[in-house]
Amino acid sequence: MKKISLLFSVCCVMVACNQSPKSRAFDAFKKKIPMLKLPYKKACSDTVGYLKLNIPDSILKKYAPPGTTGIIGMIKDTDFYTAIVYSVKGDIDYPVVQTYNAEGDSLNNIGIMEGTCCGNSANCSGTFWGEISKDLTISLHDSEKVFEMDKAGNYSTIKFKNINNTQVYNITNDGYLRLKNAGSGAVK
Repeated sequence: MKKISLLFSVCCVMVACNQSPKSRAFDAFKKKIPMLKLPYKKACSDTVGYLKLNIPDSILKKYAPPGTTGIIGMIKDTDFYTAIVYSVKGDIDYPVVQTYNAEGDSLNNIGIMEGTCCGNSANCSGTFWGEISKDLTISLHDSEKVFEMDKAGNYSTIKFKNINNTQVYNITNDGYLRLKNAGSGAVK
């Protein structure tokens, strides 16, 4: 039994020695982040909450996208890549999916609520929303009615165009976010 314990200890030390200090630091960061329950769906009118985690600001700034206000959760962690969802400050808080390689280097990211019009204003009416499904497909939707300006400089609710856009992204096996398909429709 002692031989098995010794062999196990030696194997653990060898694995740890083969990891770079950079990789070990990223592993320590990831261990503090719980998995996010999927599907995750947010619309521009929703409040985006984030977790209260015991992660120093210096570490969060090292890995998180600029403007991050907090961590929403992890959606995937493999030997090749990790995907984490952050709350990022803009005119509203936006969920952003950020992917990393095994060393903790940023691969790419995408905001899951990207659109131009939320609610009603003088020049538009509409909404945008995003969803991360259980199979990690990320869908972005933008639906709006844009009003055109008349000769007097007023927005006319009679003259408008409808815009409906959908973009679908997948995470590749090496952790990159790639556009799978995009559909758009603009009707005048």
